Amino acid sequence: MKRPGFLLFLLFPLIVLLMTTACDGTPAVPADTAGGETAPSQSGAPETDAETLPPEPEGAFLHTIAELNTAKGEIDDHAGEQDHSSLELDWRSAVMLTGKQLRTLTPYYPRIKKCPDGGYILFYNSGVTGPDIYYTLSDDLRTWSTPKLFASSSGSKYLYATADALVLQNGEMLAVYSFRPKDGYKTDLYNSGLKVRRSTDNGKTWGMPQRIYIGMNWEPYLSQDEDGTVYCIFTHTAPYVHYYGYNETIRSSGSAIVRSTDNGKTWTPEVKGPPFEAQRVIQDYVGDLDGRKIMNDQMPILLKLHNGRYMIACERQEINKSHWYIDLGYADDLEYSLGLTEVGPADRLNKKFLGTGPYLAQFPSGETVITYNRGGFNAVIAGANGKGFQMAQKPFEAVSTTCHWQSTELFTSHSLLAAFENKKENKQNDLVYGLLYLNHRINAGEMKATPDGSAAEWRKNTDALFLGAVSQAQASFRFGCDAETVSILIERLDSALDRDGDCEELTIAPAAKGPFYRVITDASGIRSAVRVENGAETPVSLTGVSLLVTEENTADPDRLGRITELVLDRAALGFTGDTLYFNAVLRNTDEGTASAPDTFSDCRAADPATWKPVRLAPVK
Repeated sequence: MKRPGFLLFLLFPLIVLLMTTACDGTPAVPADTAGGETAPSQSGAPETDAETLPPEPEGAFLHTIAELNTAKGEIDDHAGEQDHSSLELDWRSAVMLTGKQLRTLTPYYPRIKKCPDGGYILFYNSGVTGPDIYYTLSDDLRTWSTPKLFASSSGSKYLYATADALVLQNGEMLAVYSFRPKDGYKTDLYNSGLKVRRSTDNGKTWGMPQRIYIGMNWEPYLSQDEDGTVYCIFTHTAPYVHYYGYNETIRSSGSAIVRSTDNGKTWTPEVKGPPFEAQRVIQDYVGDLDGRKIMNDQMPILLKLHNGRYMIACERQEINKSHWYIDLGYADDLEYSLGLTEVGPADRLNKKFLGTGPYLAQFPSGETVITYNRGGFNAVIAGANGKGFQMAQKPFEAVSTTCHWQSTELFTSHSLLAAFENKKENKQNDLVYGLLYLNHRINAGEMKATPDGSAAEWRKNTDALFLGAVSQAQASFRFGCDAETVSILIERLDSALDRDGDCEELTIAPAAKGPFYRVITDASGIRSAVRVENGAETPVSLTGVSLLVTEENTADPDRLGRITELVLDRAALGFTGDTLYFNAVLRNTDEGTASAPDTFSDCRAADPATWKPVRLAPVK
């Protein structure tokens, strides 16, 4: 019988880390993304917590970030704290699918959805405007089935493009897509429209197409409210073309909806001909052309926020085509309908960001994420009300600096699954996707760690911060506390540990202003420790660190790495309040080549007020 893999541990002294002086303050590769908590609905809480986790394995065991942040939280429990929230790519989860794998060298508009059985389905165009739509299935986000045609232009008078899909509350799947005639598209509005197809077997097979709208359109998106109403929102160009003809300079368009209250069997308004009016819900005036008002707000995404309001993100083209922007609209309901040249909704933010192709998602904790294309994949975090915006982040920079027509899907309570086109010089595309993990304020569990090189005692304390966007090396950081101590657990996953080049730089502050400590840990323990005040660094004496290095783990090579536990004296460090502020830099060297430093994108190195808050139990 083949022997299972074994663990070889190098144990350094297991010593509680204490202050000894009286101080008052100081391209991507596929990875297994299965596991972790179940993805909640947009209005639901995480489905699992630490109480439901299996027992920890014996000895050393390094957790992936997918296995952490499992404690149930209240909806919007981080409302108003978005300034301390950021997204971090899990580099190990990032995958690039080539045109050869996808049966087309020019795949566009990738949309990945999680199927009811836990598998995944990927839709994409064979070109920027079709003519065909493909889909492929995966059980694990690593390997995909041979792509199949979802809508084929072969032998048809139509072209097909821009599919989107939705898992309905009844467990079925609904997919919507645009069609247009191969000939006469600019004048033949009757042969353009939207169709839906239904799957009752987790996307494996799809029923016959059903027309739900007639008229020129583009980029439909599906969503479903908690009351069961299904909305299809789309770029709404047909009415203007009907009245005034096709304008070669710029199309006047807003965005409109059709809706269904029976899981997509019937739709209202039932649009079958002139004037091709659906229920227009967002548009803005961008200027006059040929004596007529030109409206815009296209490629819409609809999100119902936790507060019950609707948020719509659209791209906006200026009338002179000089710039593209992202417009945002907000409404208490979707019972209104705008006229052909009426601006709305009243609550809107115009030209909020430069960019195209927006997408929306909201985490259970409240953070609203707006993603879009501009010089790569951009992500902006807003508050629970969809407003109050951070600076844009570029979480995929280490994987790709080009991005078009991206999409996101809420994956778990702390992660998004994002996909986009990676443009190549020969005008061909690859499709890239990966998981983006949410870093925000975390809580230190009530505990005093025993520094023994094992994470077992942290089992019920899963709140974690994560770094791992620039290389295969990644680290999670957890905190515990009691009246006397603050404990820090670092789990570094690293398949090629380098004793000289691999380290973790921790900066810890007892308050948002004032002095802080910088501690660098590596394979030997504490490499250095200093107190920083007003830019001046003073070395401090620390007694040691518990450290366990996993040299080999043939049973699970994805868990190679090391565990570091620190136990700090609260009073000596000046941690007398209920919050400390934490920043980190992960440094990695593989085969003699150093990766770029990995740190939280929203943290400034010398400004604790921008760091990640860790809420402590008060000193008793």
